[in-house]
Amino acid sequence: MRPAILAIVITIQAQSAGLHIIEGPAVERATGASAIIRWVTENPGGTDLHYAVVHYGTGPGHLGQTARSPNRRNKSHASMVFRVRMDGLKPATTYYYWVESEQATGTPDGVRSPVSQFSTPD
Repeated sequence: MRPAILAIVITIQAQSAGLHIIEGPAVERATGASAIIRWVTENPGGTDLHYAVVHYGTGPGHLGQTARSPNRRNKSHASMVFRVRMDGLKPATTYYYWVESEQATGTPDGVRSPVSQFSTPD
């Protein structure tokens, strides 16, 4: 039974190995109370509905808050744009974040950004 489990893990890793963030993530817009984070990946395949996910917080080691947004995949496009709106932010505060995306089934696309930061205006 072990060889079958190992084969499944190798297959999943091979499918997601070619997917990369090709632009961003970056703050598209920020106010004192909200921000929109945007990034682009190669077309992830899978389900037509994907979720953009931002993990964030006020310290690089404290990223316990999550914002999610549904995004539709266009099968004919080579890339996919993800956007997430984060609400309930505090003015004049530095936030740290990292992004990922997942299919409608909850299966991760295999893409994860490094931690970045931005500050909300006064």
